[in-house]
Amino acid sequence: MCTVRDVMMQHHERSGAARQACLAHYGYTCFVCKANLRTRYCGLTMELMHVHHEEPLSSSEGLRTVDPIADMKPVCPNCHVVIHSRNPPYSVAELGRMVQGES
Repeated sequence: MCTVRDVMMQHHERSGAARQACLAHYGYTCFVCKANLRTRYCGLTMELMHVHHEEPLSSSEGLRTVDPIADMKPVCPNCHVVIHSRNPPYSVAELGRMVQGES
C-alpha cells in the first residue's frame, strides 16, 4: 500500500554553470583519490564526477555567490559520500591525507 503525504522543505539550488566551470578548470580527476572517471570509463561517464562545495550550501542563509574555482573541487562519487559521512563534512584536503595514509 502506498501513502501520499505533503512535504515542505527548503532546497539549495545548485548552479549547472558553476559545476561546468569547476570541471573545465580542474578537469575530471578526483581531488581526493586521483581517479579520473573520464579516462577510466572512456569518456562515457563524465557526468558522474561530482563537485564538492568546500563550504556547505546549507551553512548559509539565503543567496550566496559561489566561486567555482575557489569554492568547489571535483571529487568522485565514492569520495563525496565519505566527505559527507560526518557533520561537519571532511575537507577535501583532510580526506586526501587519509586516503594517502597520512595522519
